[in-house]
Amino acid sequence: MYIHLSLGERTVQADLRQPLEISIRLDFKGTQPNHFGVSKAGSEPLQLDGFTGDVNQGSGCNVDEIRLIPHCNGTHTECAGHITATELSIDTVLRENIFLAALISVQPVRFGESGDSYLPAAEEDDCVINRAEIVAALSPEHLQHCRGLIIRTLPNREEKKSRDYLRNPPAFFTVETMEWIAAQPIDHLLVDLPSLDRMYDQGRLTAHHRFWNIPDGEYLPDERTRSERTVTEMIYVPDQIADGVYLCQIQIPPFRSDAAPSRVFLYQLQEQK
Repeated sequence: MYIHLSLGERTVQADLRQPLEISIRLDFKGTQPNHFGVSKAGSEPLQLDGFTGDVNQGSGCNVDEIRLIPHCNGTHTECAGHITATELSIDTVLRENIFLAALISVQPVRFGESGDSYLPAAEEDDCVINRAEIVAALSPEHLQHCRGLIIRTLPNREEKKSRDYLRNPPAFFTVETMEWIAAQPIDHLLVDLPSLDRMYDQGRLTAHHRFWNIPDGEYLPDERTRSERTVTEMIYVPDQIADGVYLCQIQIPPFRSDAAPSRVFLYQLQEQK
């Protein structure tokens, strides 16, 4: 089954039977990525009025009770409701769940060598995504056609699938980087980091505020807010998937929440003759 797309004078197609997954499988019994040292996501058979939801314990069916923190336990997609005092829900924001996206790979640099800034002040040895790396990796064609931007950080080790970010602090986005991204026609930003912002940032979430165009220290959306935008964090893009333009699909459950666990697929584009 193919989908056909017109890109200016070009026509391309994507085979929907060949998805490339870039989300992290959440294994309730195994290793998981973890942000802020929160409790692991868990799954246990339901216990209710003498009923145990486990066939191996004599029940007629399996019924699990699941516990998780979407922002910290794995791949998730969030909306501006993450930083607003009024409710914005990801299930109503993410209506356009299939779009063209540019995948780029960038090498984080030391903050002291980045030439960029951050609020509050970052440490010299912090790793950051600086503006120059992003600008160099994106072509005019990317920005002309793509509504999504997928950022793979280097080195791209598989331990991202199980990394404890409290022990291994991640890179984050500088002010200049996020201001540049926010000025582009990008509605969906996907990153293999647990957050756009520094782990300990005095609760300011500087990069998030800039992406959604909500002034620092303010929490009420208004006509300036880019509330149609989404951020997907803790993805993992295997090395076999080359940088380039893809058809991207984000799947989420209909949670009334600022964020929800998500599953993300890429589809390769081929020129149609």
